Amino acid sequence: MSAAPLLLLLAGVAVQDPVRVQADLSRAEIHVGETSVLRVDVETDGVRAEIGRITRLPPGLELVGSRDYDQRQLRIPGGTRRFVTREFVLRGRAPGEFRVPAVDVLVQGRSYTAPSRVITVTPPPPGLRGPSTGGPEGEVDLRAWLDTDTAYVGQQVTMEAEALFSQSARLRLRRAPEYEAPSPSGFWIDDLPDRRTSSTRIIDNQVYEVQGFRRAFFPLSAGRHAIPPARLEYEMRRGILYAPETFEVLSDSLRLVVLPIPDRGRPAEYTGAVGRYTVRASLEPGEIPAGEAVVLMVEVEGVGNVKALPPPRLPELDGVEVFPPSEEANTEVTDGEVGGRKRFSWVLIPRGAGTLEIPPIRYPYFEPDAGRFEMAEIDGLTLRVTPGNGPVGAERPPTTLRYLRTEPSVADPLAWVDSPWFALAQLLPLLALGAGWAATRKGGGRSRRELRRFRRSRVKELERRAGSDDTAFLPDAEAFARGWIADRLGIRPGEAGQRSALVRAGVPDGAAAGVARVLERIAAARYAPVPPAAEARRAIARELATALERLDRGAPPPPATGPATGRRAGGRAAFLVLALAFAGLAGAAPRNAAAQEAGRSAFARGIARFDATDYSGAAEIFAAHVRAHPEDPAGWYNLGTSHFRAGHPGYAVWSWLHVLRLAPRDEDTRHNLRVAGVSPALVRRVAPPLPLRPVELALLASLAWFLAGAAGGLWLARRGRRRAVAAGVALALAVGLGAVWLASTRGPETVIVLETTTLRAGPTLAGEPLEELQPAAGVVPVARYGSWRRVRTLGGLEGWIEDRSAGDL
Repeated sequence: MSAAPLLLLLAGVAVQDPVRVQADLSRAEIHVGETSVLRVDVETDGVRAEIGRITRLPPGLELVGSRDYDQRQLRIPGGTRRFVTREFVLRGRAPGEFRVPAVDVLVQGRSYTAPSRVITVTPPPPGLRGPSTGGPEGEVDLRAWLDTDTAYVGQQVTMEAEALFSQSARLRLRRAPEYEAPSPSGFWIDDLPDRRTSSTRIIDNQVYEVQGFRRAFFPLSAGRHAIPPARLEYEMRRGILYAPETFEVLSDSLRLVVLPIPDRGRPAEYTGAVGRYTVRASLEPGEIPAGEAVVLMVEVEGVGNVKALPPPRLPELDGVEVFPPSEEANTEVTDGEVGGRKRFSWVLIPRGAGTLEIPPIRYPYFEPDAGRFEMAEIDGLTLRVTPGNGPVGAERPPTTLRYLRTEPSVADPLAWVDSPWFALAQLLPLLALGAGWAATRKGGGRSRRELRRFRRSRVKELERRAGSDDTAFLPDAEAFARGWIADRLGIRPGEAGQRSALVRAGVPDGAAAGVARVLERIAAARYAPVPPAAEARRAIARELATALERLDRGAPPPPATGPATGRRAGGRAAFLVLALAFAGLAGAAPRNAAAQEAGRSAFARGIARFDATDYSGAAEIFAAHVRAHPEDPAGWYNLGTSHFRAGHPGYAVWSWLHVLRLAPRDEDTRHNLRVAGVSPALVRRVAPPLPLRPVELALLASLAWFLAGAAGGLWLARRGRRRAVAAGVALALAVGLGAVWLASTRGPETVIVLETTTLRAGPTLAGEPLEELQPAAGVVPVARYGSWRRVRTLGGLEGWIEDRSAGDL
């Protein structure tokens, strides 16, 4: 190579600019709501460049995102070059011509400037709704809008969103995009079925695939509300040489004006229902004795936020005790509108006989589309009340609660089931199975039935082989016969062919002679100069089968010695050991006379307070008793009755449900829960799945497990189909009862509301009120935060309540 070209090359490298800065727009003209990407590229000789940010934009433009890239390249000539890029995603907010300010770049302390650029924003074309934000190069857009910008408190407002993907973007997606709808505070929120069917749309001569999403919002308070942007996250590869990158696109935040429910025309009975509804009511049963309970059910059905519907106001009912209603709601979505039905159930207790006329029940609601109040009305109902069982004219008690228990529960005879020894004893069936397996491995003998099956199968095989040219037929027949006789009679194989030995073992002389004769014939045939013909071998096989059959029928059962007998004895011993262990545990129930006497003294003091109408004092005494004896259902029962008479229904129901956990067959407790108006669904949720106490379930499961172990050990020791079936059935029963026991002890977690409390949107007294929870309502715990607890009502609404107002079960 000559010197001149080399000098020119070196000169070119020397004069090459070490830093180069440029700025370009992906689109110089966009519509309102569309995006353009300002790309700032900085090329250096290997050092890093720091690209500044856009600090001030004209009012018609909005910065919705930015991304950074950094690459190195090796160039010959030129050495290493470094490319640093920052992309600014700009969205047009209003028509006009706007200048994007210059961007500062800093390289090793020296400042550079990326030139400013001009964007023209034009009005949106027809057919496009809502604002949008774009991914890189405008390939992905997310648009969101509300079906109305003004609504009343409690009216459904639907937010719809569309994710738009260009064809090139769809091909380069690495996984399914993730859409996240906003969840602002101050709203009831209900997700609507997504319209996930894809469609296509042409925008600026480019084809987009569109996917839609919907969510319903019910505002809880009047005023101006802001709904945060929806979010779309997707992963895309920008080219073959690029690694996949994750991008995030946000929609615009939405504004909603919420109007209060007007005062003009508001009925006096209005309690806050918004929507369109019909109502119906029923009494169950239609005739009762005085002092008994009847259930008044009112069902509200229609379109609106049925979960938040308040109960109607009942008219005054003289001579009737009315308990707070229970609530049960079911929602459904029809043509994008949330609706369903909600049932309110009141427990009524009429005190006197006669005909009870329940006046018409009016349920006003506000119809937001029409902007006026409407009235749903139920015709009056009639209840016939017959005289009760007490004397005519006698004053009836304020409630029909069953009376207190006069003594604490006696010492539980099954208390030993909760002991560590009982849990440890569940290993014994495994030892029985191990003993049976070990006996099988140790001994080679078999039972009489097994020997009979073995003999018949081998005889059939020998008869088949007798007709062939099998030279091993005669030796195998003799070896089989002697070995089988030795196992059958428990004698040495060398004595199996001796007539005298067979007779001593208990075989009749005729049968013993027949066996000795056939064995002698086999021996003679084995050593004859000429092997017997096929017919002769068949005759030997038939004679052997007959002789062994006669011996089996005439011989006594297998002797009580030997390996097989050892296994049978081991199986019986294992069964006996398990039975004795179970009986020993059953006799280990603790008895504490001093504690029993202290409990009787506390009950006497509590009952005295109760009879003196000091119900709160009685509740304090019984509360101290259950703290000391939490497994005493009688103490919990009296505590619940005292709380109820003291006017604390939440604490009463909480106590009575404790009784159901400990004594699910207690009819008095179930009666009191019905009087208190507790929902049957709540009772079923708390009570064990079977009307058995946990210790009873554990005992039955353990008994089945012991039987399975004993039957399994016997099956391993002696085999047999019946033993296998018995072991399998017992094991399945043990597993099933164990599962029910586990469900009864751990069942669905439930919390009882002890006093009237407000369900709030956040763990603070300033949180938005969602619903007023009445005492004795059941909720499901979700999480804790300090002195607050996040719960979910049985109707599905989640929120926060103070921890002190909830009682665990």
